[in-house]
Amino acid sequence: MDPLGPAKPQWPWRRCLAALLFQLLVAVCFFSYLRVSRDDPTVYPNGSPFPDSTGTPAHSIPLILLWTWPFNKPIALPRCSEMVPGTADCNITADRKVYPQADAVIVHHREVMYNPSAQLPRSPRRQGQRWIWFNLESPSHCWHLKAMDGYFNLTMSYRSDSDIFTPYGWLEPWSGQPAHPPLNLSAKTELVAWAVSNWRPNSARVRYYQSLQAHLKVDVYGRSHKPLPQGTMMETLSRYKFYLAFENSVHPDYITEKLWRNALEAWAVPVVLGPSRSNYERFLPPDAFIHVDDFQSPKDLARYLQELDKDHARYLSYFRWRETLQPRSFSWALDFCKACWKLQEESRTRLPEASPAWGLTCLGRSPVAASPAWGFTYLGPHFPGASPAGVFGQVCPLPGISHAGFQERPLRKPGLLGTSSPGDFAYWGPRLLGTLPAGTCSQRLSTLNLTC
Repeated sequence: MDPLGPAKPQWPWRRCLAALLFQLLVAVCFFSYLRVSRDDPTVYPNGSPFPDSTGTPAHSIPLILLWTWPFNKPIALPRCSEMVPGTADCNITADRKVYPQADAVIVHHREVMYNPSAQLPRSPRRQGQRWIWFNLESPSHCWHLKAMDGYFNLTMSYRSDSDIFTPYGWLEPWSGQPAHPPLNLSAKTELVAWAVSNWRPNSARVRYYQSLQAHLKVDVYGRSHKPLPQGTMMETLSRYKFYLAFENSVHPDYITEKLWRNALEAWAVPVVLGPSRSNYERFLPPDAFIHVDDFQSPKDLARYLQELDKDHARYLSYFRWRETLQPRSFSWALDFCKACWKLQEESRTRLPEASPAWGLTCLGRSPVAASPAWGFTYLGPHFPGASPAGVFGQVCPLPGISHAGFQERPLRKPGLLGTSSPGDFAYWGPRLLGTLPAGTCSQRLSTLNLTC
């Protein structure tokens, strides 16, 4: 057979070059992967991912941003499941860089109330992001509430009708036998103490004290009075049989550390001046405190305290509740965890959001969403059971109507960890996002005729 032609030369170096190029490509891809994994900004140090850049959550654990530290004092943030075993966790941070991705933003009122327009978070606000108004001060010490109308979705405060109930303290049943020894009466060498830092001569509490001290010796601690170092505060107050838990202002549910810490942790019987006795009894047994309203005058109160001082059996009766209950005080970290649990609860029971298809809008305000239970509700927090509100004298049949910064809400009764259950009370705070301002409801519920 004749040859077809001259043989083609072989080039073995081409195969080597191809192999080298392939290995180089694999190496580049591998090292690029390592670098992205190590520097990936969508991952927390604990391995939980941030949402992606579009704002769509890429994580199952809620991301909560603390817009400011309360009173600008950073605190440690342990895991919620470490504070209360068996509960859910959230990623809680004060790093404002995560604002575009945060599921919720907690805004502590104190740090933003002086200039809300400049101090509140700026736009754009991620769709679905929840803003939580956090406040533990009374209405007497909260400024510029009106300037915050329409920004927030949830409230978080000492008020039991808040969406997230964060009281200054609460009572819990003992899990077993009481862990404390019986009260040592011999250690109670003094009668009445009062620690006060905000002394205002014209305030109700100072006026009451001035009348009381005319009939009874009261040791006063604080600014311009006896020194009371924080390190020895409990040791000092524990020497007293009674403590004046006088609030700086009188408002529903405003029962502060003056009772929960200063009195109860010192094992002193609290003598309270604040909301009504019935309000206190929602949080405490009736024989756990003495209310100034139970007496016709400070002189009568002084006489009663002097009688208890001499009658050990009657005095000890104010401690019987401790056989089954123990007092607890709040912590900032636990309050943030309560917000975490509320968000996770909402994610499981979220109501359908309003849609423009309903055609119910008020000058660009949020539309009204249908609700089988109450006829309808407003965008924002759902307030089941709210009673009709009177807006500027007219009868308004719409539940949960907001008016002049106030909003009728259901009362909630305290439970473990300061949680709450429904009841009937009047809510105070900024008008929430999606609720209507004063005078916007119609008499005709059936037609859903909203005047804006």
